[in-house]
Amino acid sequence: MENKKNYGQDSYMPNENKGKKESNNRSLIKLVRYHFDNSISKSTNFIFYLILLSFLFGAVMTFFQIITDTDTDGSFFEKWWQSVSKILDVGEGDTGKERFVEFIFWALSIAFSGAVIGFLTSKIREVIESLKKGKSNVIAINHIVIIGWSENINAVLKELSLANENISGTQVVLFSSIKNEIMQDNVALIKSNLKNLKIITRSGDSTRPEELRILNLNRAKAIIILNQNGDSEVITTLLSAITLLTNKKTNIITSLRDRSYSTAIESIAGYNIIPVIADEITAEVTAQICRFRGLGLVILDFMDFDGDEIYFTDSSELIGKSYQDAMLMFNKSSLIGLKDEAGKIVLNPPGDIIIGDGVQLIVISEDDSTIKIQNKPYVNREAIVEKPFITNVTPKNILFIGWSKMGVDILDSYIHFLPSESCIDIAYLNKQVNQDTLDFKKEKIKTNLIVIKNETTDIIDLLNSKLYDEVVILSNTDVLSVDEADTSTLLKMLLIDTNRKKINNTKFRVVSQILDSAKAKLAESTFIEEIVVSDNLAALYISQLIENPHLKGIFEEIFSTTGASINIYPVTKYINLSSPTVTYNQLVLSAGLKNESAIGLRLGGENLMSQNQGVLLNPSKEREFVLSDKDHLLVLSR
Repeated sequence: MENKKNYGQDSYMPNENKGKKESNNRSLIKLVRYHFDNSISKSTNFIFYLILLSFLFGAVMTFFQIITDTDTDGSFFEKWWQSVSKILDVGEGDTGKERFVEFIFWALSIAFSGAVIGFLTSKIREVIESLKKGKSNVIAINHIVIIGWSENINAVLKELSLANENISGTQVVLFSSIKNEIMQDNVALIKSNLKNLKIITRSGDSTRPEELRILNLNRAKAIIILNQNGDSEVITTLLSAITLLTNKKTNIITSLRDRSYSTAIESIAGYNIIPVIADEITAEVTAQICRFRGLGLVILDFMDFDGDEIYFTDSSELIGKSYQDAMLMFNKSSLIGLKDEAGKIVLNPPGDIIIGDGVQLIVISEDDSTIKIQNKPYVNREAIVEKPFITNVTPKNILFIGWSKMGVDILDSYIHFLPSESCIDIAYLNKQVNQDTLDFKKEKIKTNLIVIKNETTDIIDLLNSKLYDEVVILSNTDVLSVDEADTSTLLKMLLIDTNRKKINNTKFRVVSQILDSAKAKLAESTFIEEIVVSDNLAALYISQLIENPHLKGIFEEIFSTTGASINIYPVTKYINLSSPTVTYNQLVLSAGLKNESAIGLRLGGENLMSQNQGVLLNPSKEREFVLSDKDHLLVLSR
């Protein structure tokens, strides 16, 4: 038998009926079926057919009783009526008149019973539909309320699950204008990843205080307002929420796009409002990732709940100790700063500063249970380098492929870390760029705007024209949709990946921006070293602020150009390599003597295949290493 061939999963199939004559077979069965289907589609005819069917089955049962000799009294008609009466539950009657009256009573009984049952069914359906809409009051306490819906809701929920993995039954209330059933279906898809969370969904208009009242906001642990339909809705929702709040200590985290709105809501006195500008977070993290290979892993490890995290802990056991001595008194944690009684955060303070009463320590640790203070250990200083270290800083050549407002924000953060005389080339297609974003001037660095006509050959030619240190593939979000921008980015990644052998310079590092986390998996098929997933970054940041809003000050300082930042320096700045082995304690002490706070190591050279190879955060102070001139120390310094 010949197999039918399909094309493109049945998107194209040959028309095999072409040239065949249409059959005009009007059999009796088809005619009866046709008229029956048309007739039964009318509700009144449906009742008639049911009664007719009961008469037919009454006759069948009558014949069955005669054949089995189970009922010999009365005529055939009387037997038939008894059978019909039993099927329809109609009173039998002794005469034709009585039977007719009984039939009328039956019809009235059915009509009234049907009306009552229909009414009750309608009311029950209304109650069920009301419950499905999610309009009932939330009676939970110490719950997390998320108002609004966005593409990163799943990432927020997953991070909250990790943050509360040791606390069972943490309740999260989702409130949005979209249908309750849609929210529940979405949550069901990731339910296996939310083992410690109990998700409650409610639907309504977030801009109306009377609808937000059901969320029990005054008993909530934190309130998150996601950006579902723009900043104006976020602001209106915030104002609606604070009209209901008597507990002004509740942290309210708002996701915004425009910095001017952020400044306005921060000025609302008396409330703990924490604005988050999603694009700024993405730009600042991308700028940090561009600085050093492996730095992205460090930043993201601090921003999620998987791995090492930043904690605030009591300092009573260390009162009177210097910051430099205190750094050595945590075996499995890294001290990176102090928070005073007034709440002021200082990262990497001077080593000789004395820890006073009421000061909190800021440490990096795998868990709060691993933050344990020990006696100050003896550290062998023989291998420690104490003389000043001179670094040879050379200008960098950086290529941006694609451009948007995000690119301007990245440069604002990045150029302060670039050596003088560095050069940045920006290659773009005219039709994919908002021209206003190209009108900028940056001191200290050279910028070249390069218009390309072909995103394949022109890019490869460009990569061969100069020895670039970094190549940054940006999504063109100012003109293209998210889906179009991500598709364009993926194609550029594949282009560079498949043409590596045609490019003279093989040492450049590629950093690529993906907007939709669902497409990040597609990028894993390439050898692109570092991928920035935009919609997840804001989710990670928001999740951290829910658990500890003071982390906002830490991240702002790390990302700023004036505060303490994470840097990566050769280990030869700290240790004499003539020593066969060194302990991590020696590296921490050497960094402390240079007013730096050590947080980990990057082992190996620049040519490792992935960003996480060789990066070791927060190792045990007692651990020994055999180091080479290709290894680097990760420090917090100014």
